[in-house]
Amino acid sequence: MLAEFAEWGVSVVGGCCGTTPEHLAKVVEYVGAHRAQKERLPETEPSASSGMRAMPMIQNPGPTMIGERVNSQGSRKIKRLLLADDYEGILQVAREQVESGAHILDVCVALTERADELQQMKTVVKKLSMSIEVPLMIDTTEADVVEAALSVYPGRGIINGNNLENGRERIDKILPIAKKYGAAVLSMTIDQVGMGKTADRKLEVAKAIYEIAVNEYGMKPEDLIFDALVFTLATGDPEMANSAVETIEGIKLIKSELPGVMTSLGVSNLSFGLGEAARAVLNSVFLYHAVPAGLDMAIVITPGNSLLISLIPSMVSTAARMRWRVISSSSSRTISPWMTATALKTPPRA
Repeated sequence: MLAEFAEWGVSVVGGCCGTTPEHLAKVVEYVGAHRAQKERLPETEPSASSGMRAMPMIQNPGPTMIGERVNSQGSRKIKRLLLADDYEGILQVAREQVESGAHILDVCVALTERADELQQMKTVVKKLSMSIEVPLMIDTTEADVVEAALSVYPGRGIINGNNLENGRERIDKILPIAKKYGAAVLSMTIDQVGMGKTADRKLEVAKAIYEIAVNEYGMKPEDLIFDALVFTLATGDPEMANSAVETIEGIKLIKSELPGVMTSLGVSNLSFGLGEAARAVLNSVFLYHAVPAGLDMAIVITPGNSLLISLIPSMVSTAARMRWRVISSSSSRTISPWMTATALKTPPRA
């Protein structure tokens, strides 16, 4: 039987704790001591994993949904639960995210009211890893918190919090930890000049991080995820008038110039300040255009990103006419009937 396995391409055969030397001698006789190995061309895909299962980081169809509700910076509920040390409550929020379709969970526990981020992160990661099947993304700017989390995490995690805002200071702390634990790294396109607002600047920062990670630290392109940054359309700031278009073009450039890397966005930033219905429409229509441009991952509040086909036609049409430009006084009048709408089922009259 072992000889048959060898014929099929198995590279190593042997015995177990009860196998006798005589039996192993027969194995060598039948299998052959110097059997030529068959050439292997394995196909791999970038994946993260929990302690229970692996998850491809690029879903087909895309994008990979990263649930963002287990985040003290964006969820008042999670903040209250962390302050109360209510880890069962946090686990329930995580479960709801997974049941709603999240492929990965972003986890942030930083609080201005507490100074024990490291210990809380370890506690939350341990709790989630025992009950949640999807992989975790460790969201922190503190290198010691990253290492503490990955040291107790039984899967392959993702680090969220890398950039060049402080020059080499942060990246030279984060990347050795990523190498040590085999983690993937999500980096924002921010450097000492500031946030990358144009497509060319986004690519410039991504290239700088890529050079350090791949050429200096020996990481693979598929270990790297770049957040091209998306800014809200509701500011009225003329400087940001074309920011969403620049983000989509930046994604295209990063994917074409840095083969093998992945891209991500915190999509809800796009519609910050608008009503619930408007946010669902803008986020979903934006995703509809961003995914073909090369967006692999979207950090979202699941559920909440409706399929384009299920959205109200008049709202989709208005979003399309805006062409992702910042809401000016004229476009504000156009969308004012539904800027503050809280449900998609009964849109106000246009």
